[in-house]
Order: sequence, then C-alpha cells, then structure tokens
Amino acid sequence: MSNTVITDSAKLRAAINLVSPCRGKFKPGQNMDIFLCYMFKVIPDVRLTVLTMDGHGNCIAKEVPIERGGEHGTYYVYGPKLKKLLNLIPNEPIQITFMHSQVEIKTARGEYYIAVLDTLQEEAKESVEIKGKLRLEIPDFRKWLKYTSFCASIDEIRQQMCGVHFDTSGGHLQIAATDGKLLTHIDAVSVETDFDDNFTIPNNSIKYLSRSLPETGMLDVEIYQKIIEFTTGAENNRTFITNSLERGLYPNYKAVIPSEEVLWPVKLNRRELHSAAQRASLMASDISNLIVLSLLAKDNKIRLSSKNHDEDTECQETIDAQYTHNDAANEQCPDRLGFHGRRLISVLYHLPADDITMFVKNSYEPTVFRPSNRKEDDDKILYLLMNMRICDDD
Repeated sequence: MSNTVITDSAKLRAAINLVSPCRGKFKPGQNMDIFLCYMFKVIPDVRLTVLTMDGHGNCIAKEVPIERGGEHGTYYVYGPKLKKLLNLIPNEPIQITFMHSQVEIKTARGEYYIAVLDTLQEEAKESVEIKGKLRLEIPDFRKWLKYTSFCASIDEIRQQMCGVHFDTSGGHLQIAATDGKLLTHIDAVSVETDFDDNFTIPNNSIKYLSRSLPETGMLDVEIYQKIIEFTTGAENNRTFITNSLERGLYPNYKAVIPSEEVLWPVKLNRRELHSAAQRASLMASDISNLIVLSLLAKDNKIRLSSKNHDEDTECQETIDAQYTHNDAANEQCPDRLGFHGRRLISVLYHLPADDITMFVKNSYEPTVFRPSNRKEDDDKILYLLMNMRICDDD
C-alpha cells in the first residue's frame, strides 16, 4: 500500500542537510541499516518529519510542511543517494510516494526510486513520566556550552565526567564540567526552576546540538529518566534527543570550590595575561608545559616564566597586576604558582570579560579565575584550575 505526500524540494533538502550529521555512526555489533537511513514520519495534510539517529542514542529531527495528502506512517529510506538526489533537484514542488520496498520521488522532469527498509520497526519513546521541564533562550544555552564543554573529560575511564552537567537543585540552574584538573561552574541566576533534578549531556551530543540549534529563539527541554529532548520554537521545528549519562555519578564539584572570602584576590587584564601566557607556553617544556607565575605583590606585577631544558629555550615576562590585602585569609599570599600552560590559555580565552580576578590560597591548592565585575542578574561563571608542582630549577 502506497502513501503519497506533496512538499517543497527546498524545504525537504534543508531538513535532510540539517539532520545528516547524526546519520551513519554506529557501534560494532549494532544493526547498521537503521543508522544509514533517514526516517520519515508522515502526519496527514500537516507535516513530514525527517529524523536520523546514531549508535550513541542521539537523534535529530526536522519538520517539513506538506501541501496535501498522506496517511500516518513511518519509513526508513537509504540515505546517501537521497541526499545527493535532493541537492540536484531544483526548487519546486515534489511528490513523494512511499511504497513497500521503494520510495518514488516525482518532479516535473521525471521519477526517481530509492530503496526503503521494510523490516525495521520504530523504536517506542520512553514511556515514563517527564521528570522536569526547562525553557531556555537558545543564545544563553549555546553560550553555556561554549564556556563549559572544553573542560569536560574525554577519558572513557571517567565516563561520568565526559559531558556537561546541569543541576536544577536550589531553585535555579547550575552548569558544570570538569576533567579532574580544570573545572568550570556557571550559576545561571536568571533561570528559575521548580523541580529538583540533574542530568549530564554527553560530549558527542554537545557536538550535534551545537550544529543543529538555530542562533536565536527559545529551547524547550524535557528531562526523562534516561533521555533528554530538546525542541526549538514553531518557526524552526527542530528536535534533538540524546541519552543522559547515568544520574548520581557526577562528582561533587561544589565541595572543591573554595570560598572567595579566604583567598587572595589579584586583579588582571585578561587579554594581557592571555597573550603573555601564549608566549610563555611556546617556550615551556613540551612534556609538562609548565608556566610559573611569580606574584610580585610589592610592585603590583606578575612575572611569567617558563623553560625547556631539552631545546634550551626560556621566557621571562612581566605584566601589571593589582593586589588586595585580605585579612580573612588564613595563609600568606604565595610567592609562586605553577600552571599547565595550555589549560591556563583555554581558561583565559573563554572568560567572558577583560577585567578578571585570580583568587589564590597557596602554591598547591586550586586557583579560581572569574570576571571582576558582574551584575546581580549576570551568570556567575568561574574556572577552577589545579596548580602544578614547581621544582627548584623551574
């Protein structure tokens, strides 16, 4: 039995190109056919939903309006030929007929036939109660992913840390990511929530989200027990579904963030420190990439230094800094701090302000970096960077 719909080739082409990044990636032992196909879901006289999925549990969907026709149905169409064919068809109305083993694409110039899989059944959506909902502005969501995702672990042994963690406890949204040596934390004070839950978006899902989300609009997030569904507004009609990493296994990152009241604040210009750190990292050891920051409090300066004994290179550079005495600090301001150069550069690159403050306690406990000036309704963002041990000859 056939199922015929009429739609616009340009809109269908745009949908196919949008969802394509999620097609064709599967794990050994999985049924590869389903991951090489585009799935079409027909809603009569309303829309045609184009969907792809990969072997990691990610799914991207885009709705295409249809002019008329069609019956309820789901079809799996082999992908490579379909995408190439649509890119060669001019912008015009096309008739699509889904049959038992083929799909017919009919234009004013001719008819084209592509194979359809008839042995696959649509996987049922998780039939459990929604645990919570969030409504976010897409520019804010994209910004949070940019500021955090580079900190997430890529070590499969630490799989629970291989993603960006969202926590709605405490009445508002908090976002974090860490690899055990670098932590980022965002307190999104403007986003209030009425449910207490947490979920982690895996690294590979973040890549798809960044590609498929529009630049503007609203994003509706529905949290289930094992999956997260992201849906954009009516003007975009895009849906992204991903697995969430197992709940309850994410490290208690809040326990390692120190109180700023007992730290020594040092104000710096982000651009100046970032540029100096790039030069120092270039001259540092290829193995340790250690950069030493000497805190010259009396002169309101910081000296950056690095060495590479194998290549006989060395760097000494001084920049301006502003030190503030803190009577509440229970330790003296340290003389030197050691950081991994590339991690320090990444932190300075992503900090969203030029005036920043570095909060230090001693030479062996983590150092906090955050913007110096922030308003009450601004997102509270900070980076926590582990210090490196400094040897006598560094």
